[in-house]
Amino acid sequence: PSDGAGGTGKTCSIAHVTHFLSKDGFVIVMVPWIDRILKQQQRKRPFEILQSNSVPGRWDHTRDSAEWLKFFRTQNLATLNKLQLTVTKTYEFSTRETCAEGAPLMAIVELGIARPTLSSDCIMALTVELKKLATDGRCKVALVMDGINSMFTENSTYVREDFDYYTKQKWSFIPADCFTVVQAYRGMLNNDWTNGVIVGSIDNIARKDKDRESYMPRYVLGEEGWNALDPFVPVPVPEYDDMELKSAIAYYASKHWIQKHEALTPDGVQELACLSGYNPMVLNRSCAAL
Repeated sequence: PSDGAGGTGKTCSIAHVTHFLSKDGFVIVMVPWIDRILKQQQRKRPFEILQSNSVPGRWDHTRDSAEWLKFFRTQNLATLNKLQLTVTKTYEFSTRETCAEGAPLMAIVELGIARPTLSSDCIMALTVELKKLATDGRCKVALVMDGINSMFTENSTYVREDFDYYTKQKWSFIPADCFTVVQAYRGMLNNDWTNGVIVGSIDNIARKDKDRESYMPRYVLGEEGWNALDPFVPVPVPEYDDMELKSAIAYYASKHWIQKHEALTPDGVQELACLSGYNPMVLNRSCAAL
Protein backbone atom coordinates (compact mmCIF):
# COMPACT_ATOMS: atom_id res chain seq x y z
CA PRO A 1 0.00 0.00 0.00
CA SER A 2 0.99 3.61 -0.55
CA ASP A 3 0.66 6.21 2.18
CA GLY A 4 1.17 9.93 2.52
CA ALA A 5 -0.52 13.17 3.39
CA GLY A 6 -3.71 14.19 1.61
CA GLY A 7 -3.22 15.46 -1.94
CA THR A 8 0.28 14.09 -2.51
CA GLY A 9 -0.75 11.91 -5.47
CA LYS A 10 -1.57 8.47 -4.09
CA THR A 11 -4.56 8.03 -6.40
CA CYS A 12 -2.53 9.17 -9.41
CA SER A 13 0.25 6.73 -8.51
CA ILE A 14 -2.27 3.90 -8.30
CA ALA A 15 -3.60 4.83 -11.74
CA HIS A 16 -0.09 4.47 -13.23
CA VAL A 17 0.39 1.08 -11.55
CA THR A 18 -3.02 -0.10 -12.75
CA HIS A 19 -2.16 0.86 -16.32
CA PHE A 20 1.04 -1.19 -16.12
CA LEU A 21 -0.77 -4.22 -14.66
CA SER A 22 -3.43 -4.07 -17.35
CA LYS A 23 -0.81 -3.95 -20.10
CA ASP A 24 0.90 -6.94 -18.47
CA GLY A 25 -2.23 -9.09 -18.79
CA PHE A 26 -3.63 -8.90 -15.26
CA VAL A 27 -7.36 -9.12 -14.64
CA ILE A 28 -8.03 -5.90 -12.73
CA VAL A 29 -10.41 -5.83 -9.78
CA MET A 30 -10.41 -2.10 -9.11
CA VAL A 31 -12.36 -0.32 -6.38
CA PRO A 32 -11.79 3.41 -6.96
CA TRP A 33 -12.99 4.65 -3.53
CA ILE A 34 -14.75 2.15 -1.31
CA ASP A 35 -15.56 4.72 1.38
CA ARG A 36 -18.31 6.19 -0.78
CA ILE A 37 -20.44 3.03 -0.66
CA LEU A 38 -20.35 3.15 3.14
CA LYS A 39 -21.96 6.59 3.27
CA GLN A 40 -25.69 6.87 2.93
CA GLN A 41 -25.91 10.42 1.60
CA GLN A 42 -23.96 11.56 -1.41
CA ARG A 43 -23.90 14.85 -3.26
CA LYS A 44 -25.78 13.50 -6.25
CA ARG A 45 -27.80 10.56 -4.94
CA PRO A 46 -27.99 8.08 -2.07
CA PHE A 47 -27.07 4.47 -2.74
CA GLU A 48 -29.77 1.82 -2.64
CA ILE A 49 -29.35 -1.09 -0.25
CA LEU A 50 -31.51 -4.13 0.42
CA GLN A 51 -31.32 -6.97 2.87
CA SER A 52 -29.69 -9.98 1.27
CA ASN A 53 -31.95 -12.87 0.28
CA SER A 54 -29.08 -15.35 0.29
CA VAL A 55 -27.41 -14.61 3.64
CA PRO A 56 -29.43 -13.35 6.65
CA GLY A 57 -28.02 -10.23 8.25
CA ARG A 58 -26.13 -9.19 5.14
CA TRP A 59 -26.90 -6.11 3.05
CA ASP A 60 -26.61 -5.66 -0.71
CA HIS A 61 -25.98 -2.60 -2.82
CA THR A 62 -28.18 -2.86 -5.90
CA ARG A 63 -27.57 -0.06 -8.37
CA ASP A 64 -24.01 0.63 -7.28
CA SER A 65 -22.95 -3.03 -7.55
CA ALA A 66 -24.43 -3.25 -11.03
CA GLU A 67 -22.55 -0.11 -12.03
CA TRP A 68 -19.31 -1.59 -10.68
CA LEU A 69 -19.84 -4.74 -12.75
CA LYS A 70 -20.21 -2.55 -15.85
CA PHE A 71 -16.94 -0.86 -14.91
CA PHE A 72 -15.26 -4.26 -14.45
CA ARG A 73 -16.53 -5.43 -17.84
CA THR A 74 -15.26 -2.34 -19.63
CA GLN A 75 -11.87 -2.49 -17.93
CA ASN A 76 -11.22 -6.21 -18.52
CA LEU A 77 -13.21 -7.12 -21.65
CA ALA A 78 -10.19 -7.48 -23.93
CA THR A 79 -8.22 -9.48 -21.36
CA LEU A 80 -11.12 -11.83 -20.55
CA ASN A 81 -11.86 -12.44 -24.23
CA LYS A 82 -8.25 -13.46 -24.68
CA LEU A 83 -8.10 -15.72 -21.62
CA GLN A 84 -11.49 -17.42 -22.17
CA LEU A 85 -12.01 -18.07 -18.45
CA THR A 86 -14.85 -20.35 -17.30
CA VAL A 87 -16.70 -20.84 -14.02
CA THR A 88 -15.34 -23.63 -11.81
CA LYS A 89 -18.62 -24.54 -10.09
CA THR A 90 -22.35 -23.94 -10.33
CA TYR A 91 -23.80 -20.88 -8.58
CA GLU A 92 -27.47 -20.60 -7.66
CA PHE A 93 -28.28 -16.93 -7.18
CA SER A 94 -32.04 -17.48 -6.94
CA THR A 95 -34.64 -20.12 -7.73
CA ARG A 96 -34.56 -19.10 -11.39
CA GLU A 97 -31.09 -17.57 -11.87
CA THR A 98 -28.08 -19.88 -11.95
CA CYS A 99 -24.64 -19.96 -13.53
CA ALA A 100 -23.58 -23.47 -14.46
CA GLU A 101 -20.10 -24.90 -14.15
CA GLY A 102 -18.14 -24.35 -17.36
CA ALA A 103 -20.01 -21.20 -18.34
CA PRO A 104 -17.94 -18.16 -19.36
CA LEU A 105 -16.84 -16.06 -16.40
CA MET A 106 -18.43 -13.06 -18.07
CA ALA A 107 -21.83 -14.74 -17.58
CA ILE A 108 -21.68 -13.85 -13.87
CA VAL A 109 -20.93 -10.24 -14.77
CA GLU A 110 -23.74 -10.03 -17.32
CA LEU A 111 -26.22 -11.55 -14.86
CA GLY A 112 -25.37 -8.98 -12.20
CA ILE A 113 -25.78 -6.15 -14.69
CA ALA A 114 -29.14 -7.45 -15.91
CA ARG A 115 -30.43 -8.21 -12.39
CA PRO A 116 -29.29 -5.46 -9.97
CA THR A 117 -30.89 -7.24 -7.00
CA LEU A 118 -28.37 -10.07 -7.56
CA SER A 119 -25.42 -7.85 -8.43
CA SER A 120 -23.78 -7.96 -4.97
CA ASP A 121 -23.94 -11.77 -4.90
CA CYS A 122 -22.46 -11.77 -8.40
CA ILE A 123 -19.54 -9.69 -7.16
CA MET A 124 -18.99 -12.18 -4.35
CA ALA A 125 -19.03 -15.09 -6.82
CA LEU A 126 -16.76 -13.20 -9.22
CA THR A 127 -14.08 -12.57 -6.59
CA VAL A 128 -14.21 -16.20 -5.43
CA GLU A 129 -13.84 -17.43 -8.99
CA LEU A 130 -10.95 -15.09 -9.77
CA LYS A 131 -9.07 -16.33 -6.71
CA LYS A 132 -9.55 -19.95 -7.81
CA LEU A 133 -8.60 -19.26 -11.42
CA ALA A 134 -5.49 -17.35 -10.37
CA THR A 135 -4.42 -20.13 -8.00
CA ASP A 136 -4.88 -22.66 -10.80
CA GLY A 137 -2.57 -20.57 -12.99
CA ARG A 138 -5.21 -19.66 -15.57
CA CYS A 139 -4.87 -15.92 -15.07
CA LYS A 140 -3.16 -13.20 -13.07
CA VAL A 141 -5.35 -11.04 -10.84
CA ALA A 142 -4.67 -7.58 -9.42
CA LEU A 143 -6.81 -6.13 -6.64
CA VAL A 144 -6.53 -2.33 -6.74
CA MET A 145 -8.16 -0.30 -3.97
CA ASP A 146 -8.02 3.42 -3.23
CA GLY A 147 -8.60 4.08 0.47
CA ILE A 148 -8.20 0.45 1.47
CA ASN A 149 -8.50 1.32 5.17
CA SER A 150 -12.19 2.15 4.65
CA MET A 151 -13.03 -1.55 4.78
CA PHE A 152 -11.93 -1.68 8.39
CA THR A 153 -14.20 1.13 9.57
CA GLU A 154 -16.46 -0.10 12.34
CA ASN A 155 -19.78 1.31 11.10
CA SER A 156 -21.22 2.76 7.92
CA THR A 157 -23.57 5.75 7.93
CA TYR A 158 -26.53 3.60 6.90
CA VAL A 159 -29.20 3.31 9.62
CA ARG A 160 -31.05 0.06 10.15
CA GLU A 161 -34.76 -0.10 9.43
CA ASP A 162 -35.56 -0.41 13.15
CA PHE A 163 -34.48 3.20 13.71
CA ASP A 164 -37.27 5.52 14.88
CA TYR A 165 -36.64 9.04 13.58
CA TYR A 166 -39.15 10.55 16.02
CA THR A 167 -38.26 8.94 19.35
CA LYS A 168 -34.68 8.02 18.41
CA GLN A 169 -34.85 5.05 20.73
CA LYS A 170 -33.19 2.57 18.39
CA TRP A 171 -30.04 4.12 17.03
CA SER A 172 -28.41 1.36 15.03
CA PHE A 173 -25.87 1.81 12.24
CA ILE A 174 -25.09 -1.04 9.86
CA PRO A 175 -21.54 -2.32 10.43
CA ALA A 176 -19.28 -1.98 7.40
CA ASP A 177 -18.52 -5.71 7.30
CA CYS A 178 -22.24 -6.53 6.94
CA PHE A 179 -22.23 -5.40 3.30
CA THR A 180 -21.78 -8.11 0.71
CA VAL A 181 -19.37 -6.12 -1.44
CA VAL A 182 -17.15 -5.31 1.54
CA GLN A 183 -16.98 -9.00 2.45
CA ALA A 184 -16.15 -9.83 -1.16
CA TYR A 185 -13.30 -7.35 -1.36
CA ARG A 186 -11.97 -8.26 2.08
CA GLY A 187 -11.99 -11.92 1.06
CA MET A 188 -9.44 -11.09 -1.61
CA LEU A 189 -7.10 -9.74 1.09
CA ASN A 190 -6.75 -13.22 2.59
CA ASN A 191 -3.56 -15.10 1.82
CA ASP A 192 -5.40 -18.22 0.62
CA TRP A 193 -4.67 -17.68 -3.07
CA THR A 194 -1.66 -17.17 -5.33
CA ASN A 195 -0.66 -15.64 -8.66
CA GLY A 196 -2.02 -12.24 -7.75
CA VAL A 197 -1.05 -8.84 -6.45
CA ILE A 198 -2.79 -6.33 -4.16
CA VAL A 199 -2.18 -2.61 -4.65
CA GLY A 200 -3.87 -0.03 -2.47
CA SER A 201 -3.64 3.37 -0.88
CA ILE A 202 -4.08 4.22 2.79
CA ASP A 203 -5.84 7.54 3.23
CA ASN A 204 -6.86 9.21 6.49
CA ILE A 205 -9.57 11.12 4.60
CA ALA A 206 -11.53 7.87 4.57
CA ARG A 207 -11.74 7.87 8.38
CA LYS A 208 -14.01 9.81 10.70
CA ASP A 209 -13.12 13.43 11.48
CA LYS A 210 -11.91 12.60 14.98
CA ASP A 211 -9.55 9.94 13.62
CA ARG A 212 -7.63 12.05 11.12
CA GLU A 213 -4.76 13.09 13.36
CA SER A 214 -2.17 11.11 11.39
CA TYR A 215 -1.75 9.54 7.96
CA MET A 216 0.74 6.87 9.08
CA PRO A 217 -0.31 3.30 8.13
CA ARG A 218 -0.38 1.84 11.64
CA TYR A 219 -2.67 4.59 12.88
CA VAL A 220 -4.98 4.78 9.87
CA LEU A 221 -5.43 1.02 9.43
CA GLY A 222 -6.05 0.25 13.07
CA GLU A 223 -5.29 -3.12 14.61
CA GLU A 224 -7.66 -5.14 12.43
CA GLY A 225 -6.53 -3.57 9.17
CA TRP A 226 -2.87 -3.80 10.11
CA ASN A 227 -3.17 -7.53 10.86
CA ALA A 228 -5.16 -8.15 7.67
CA LEU A 229 -2.54 -6.54 5.42
CA ASP A 230 0.58 -7.66 7.28
CA PRO A 231 3.09 -8.29 5.83
CA PHE A 232 2.99 -5.56 3.23
CA VAL A 233 5.40 -3.17 1.54
CA PRO A 234 4.60 0.48 2.39
CA VAL A 235 5.42 2.96 -0.36
CA PRO A 236 5.46 6.58 0.86
CA VAL A 237 4.15 9.23 -1.53
CA PRO A 238 5.74 12.52 -0.40
CA GLU A 239 5.18 16.13 -1.45
CA TYR A 240 6.95 17.64 -4.46
CA ASP A 241 10.62 18.46 -4.35
CA ASP A 242 11.92 21.62 -6.10
CA MET A 243 12.33 19.96 -9.50
CA GLU A 244 8.90 18.31 -9.40
CA LEU A 245 7.28 21.59 -8.36
CA LYS A 246 8.85 23.46 -11.30
CA SER A 247 7.88 20.64 -13.69
CA ALA A 248 4.26 20.75 -12.50
CA ILE A 249 4.11 24.54 -12.91
CA ALA A 250 5.62 24.25 -16.40
CA TYR A 251 3.01 21.60 -17.28
CA TYR A 252 0.17 23.84 -16.07
CA ALA A 253 1.57 26.67 -18.18
CA SER A 254 1.80 24.47 -21.27
CA LYS A 255 -1.85 23.50 -20.87
CA HIS A 256 -2.84 27.15 -20.27
CA TRP A 257 -3.97 26.34 -16.74
CA ILE A 258 -1.62 29.18 -15.77
CA GLN A 259 -2.04 32.21 -18.01
CA LYS A 260 -0.40 34.95 -15.94
CA HIS A 261 3.29 35.25 -16.78
CA GLU A 262 4.09 36.67 -13.33
CA ALA A 263 3.51 33.21 -11.86
CA LEU A 264 6.27 31.73 -14.04
CA THR A 265 9.01 34.07 -12.80
CA PRO A 266 11.38 32.88 -10.04
CA ASP A 267 9.51 35.02 -7.52
CA GLY A 268 6.18 33.64 -8.73
CA VAL A 269 7.40 30.05 -8.45
CA GLN A 270 8.68 30.74 -4.95
CA GLU A 271 5.34 32.24 -3.96
CA LEU A 272 3.49 29.20 -5.27
CA ALA A 273 5.86 26.97 -3.33
CA CYS A 274 5.07 28.84 -0.13
CA LEU A 275 1.32 28.85 -0.78
CA SER A 276 1.14 25.15 -1.58
CA GLY A 277 3.73 23.80 0.82
CA TYR A 278 4.87 21.63 -2.11
CA ASN A 279 1.57 19.70 -1.91
CA PRO A 280 0.38 18.72 -5.42
CA MET A 281 -3.34 19.16 -4.72
CA VAL A 282 -2.88 22.51 -2.99
CA LEU A 283 -0.63 23.65 -5.84
CA ASN A 284 -3.34 22.75 -8.35
CA ARG A 285 -5.90 24.78 -6.42
CA SER A 286 -3.49 27.69 -5.98
CA CYS A 287 -2.93 27.85 -9.75
CA ALA A 288 -6.64 27.79 -10.57
CA ALA A 289 -6.96 31.57 -10.29
CA LEU A 290 -3.88 32.26 -12.38
